[in-house]
Amino acid sequence: MRGKKKYLIGTVVVALFLITAFFVFPGFSGQTPPPEAISGDLVQTGTDFESGELSGTSVVPMAGGRELALSLQPSQPQGRYLSEPQAADYTFNALGLHWKADLPAGASVKVEVRFSQDGNQWGDWQPVSEVVDDLPNHIASTKSAGETIGDLVFTDAGRFFQYRIDLTGSTTGQGPAVTKMTASYIDSKGYHDSPLSLSNITRNISSALAPSSASADLNYVPRTQWGANDAYTQVNWPPEYAQPQKIVLHHTAGANYDPDPFATVLGIYQYHAVSLGWGDIGYNFLVDELGRVYEGRMGGNGVIGGHALGWNTGSIGISVLGNYEAHDINTAIYNAVAELMTRKANENYIDPYGSDYFVHYEGCPGNCYPVGGYSANILGHRDLAGDYTACPGDYLYAYLPYFRTAAYIKYSPIPIVGGIRIKWDSLNGAPGRPIRAEYCLSNPSGSCPGEA
Repeated sequence: MRGKKKYLIGTVVVALFLITAFFVFPGFSGQTPPPEAISGDLVQTGTDFESGELSGTSVVPMAGGRELALSLQPSQPQGRYLSEPQAADYTFNALGLHWKADLPAGASVKVEVRFSQDGNQWGDWQPVSEVVDDLPNHIASTKSAGETIGDLVFTDAGRFFQYRIDLTGSTTGQGPAVTKMTASYIDSKGYHDSPLSLSNITRNISSALAPSSASADLNYVPRTQWGANDAYTQVNWPPEYAQPQKIVLHHTAGANYDPDPFATVLGIYQYHAVSLGWGDIGYNFLVDELGRVYEGRMGGNGVIGGHALGWNTGSIGISVLGNYEAHDINTAIYNAVAELMTRKANENYIDPYGSDYFVHYEGCPGNCYPVGGYSANILGHRDLAGDYTACPGDYLYAYLPYFRTAAYIKYSPIPIVGGIRIKWDSLNGAPGRPIRAEYCLSNPSGSCPGEA
């Protein structure tokens, strides 16, 4: 009898342990809920630069003397600034540097960063690539307006960081002037959050009880599963829509063989949405090396993202995690991108082999003006930005013809029916194929309502 009681007590104890572990410890149940991402900023301006190491550089007044700037010493064609080691408020896994600089034609500013867990042992210097035009349409009204934005640099449990700036003057002797440097450090892995905290327990319970919305034949990860904050987005960048006409391929230019792509996606979101003040992640979709497709910008089909300024309206931005300038993609990436492009082409009547007329905008931000022309319907980011970017990398870019063919083989657009189809048929198919958007046919006077 005693043996049975001991067996019963032991069974109850084990059961209680399993139940507790299921809800308390992330990953124990096979469900790994997204952590709550947090971020902080360290800002240096004016006299702050004097605390670093100045080599061929100095802190000087700007024109008018209203603010100080880091610039080259007189007659110095080049110079370097090395910041003091900086301590973040908590352990982080990603850091983004963005700065304000007066940059004369021909002058340049190059930035690097390195990390440390203890402030003594430091990793290698890593270059900070500049974001060219991976920006939203409303960039001018965000807190990062007027800044040069650096791509996120990822690390493993960093606590300290140090940056250096290389300044080069123009051929006429004019030097750049850096007036502000902001370091945005991000924890998207949950280093700050104890497994036993109330918020973590709540996330585990919600994740365990929430049904999965992943697609059966497309490994789809909705925003709820990687941790986006839709409430924040609704306030700061509510969805706006336009009929998709182009599909643009990018890469994030981060590390390959990413051990935690969920944290990477959440880190990019935190940087775009919070640190830079956009309100949401700029890409419509992201694809990791396992072929998982992450829902990006909130709003569903036709929502305007922030992945190619001037081309955002009417395009779908797909970004592959990693750097493919000197690294090939794998089969999982290829299959996921091909399937995603096929679905979006069919959903939006985007002919994969087509080169349709498209109106984009140049001179943005600032004096934007429309420019119309014909371009491939499926294209790479470099096709839009010319020599300013290598995105999506030589290896990934080389697959564009194969992606177009894969999408064309399965091209079977979803029929448009109802009132739009009836109106289109009544016009004998003019002007062009039916789309889910309004357009105006010029009246006999040659103008549309609202036009002069």
